[in-house]
Amino acid sequence: MGLACGEATPRLFLYKKRNAIKLLSLEEKSELAGSKITRVVVADDHEKIRAGIRALLNNTDDIMVIGEARDGLEALRLVEELRPDILLLDMEMPVMKGNEVATALKEKGSPVRILALSAYDDQQYILSILENGASGYLTKEDVPETLINALRGVAQGQKGWINQRLADKFAISSRLNNLKNLKSQIGP
Repeated sequence: MGLACGEATPRLFLYKKRNAIKLLSLEEKSELAGSKITRVVVADDHEKIRAGIRALLNNTDDIMVIGEARDGLEALRLVEELRPDILLLDMEMPVMKGNEVATALKEKGSPVRILALSAYDDQQYILSILENGASGYLTKEDVPETLINALRGVAQGQKGWINQRLADKFAISSRLNNLKNLKSQIGP
């Protein structure tokens, strides 16, 4: 079941168990999960990325995509209208970049939690979005389980989600900077 960009919250959700498929309301899905459903708005300018994320997340018992935005301005509007728990935010979108969206939400005092998802792995880029209140930053090459685990963690209030490759890259960069500083203090 698809959800077009800007479309209101869907009324029914597919539930698959063994070979049976049933349509459930949000309330039925919540009851079936036995806990609160994490409501997510996906903001990405690539339709195929949004569709893949929607299919992945709506196939879990505890996460549901309630809206999709194809640009930053639409992401802001959907966050205000739908009040999701989490905004899964691409960094490079038309109209407003991900960082601009995060800044605007922070300035408005929005309670939405942000998990950035991007193809870029530049350290300054990542640190910038984290400083603007994002709870984490994943790259689009991360495995689906990492995305699901990060969303569950962010829903519980966890911060600092980055994948192991980025953490390793930051650690190496930090060590190199420390060595450069030490070398400059010692002299030639």
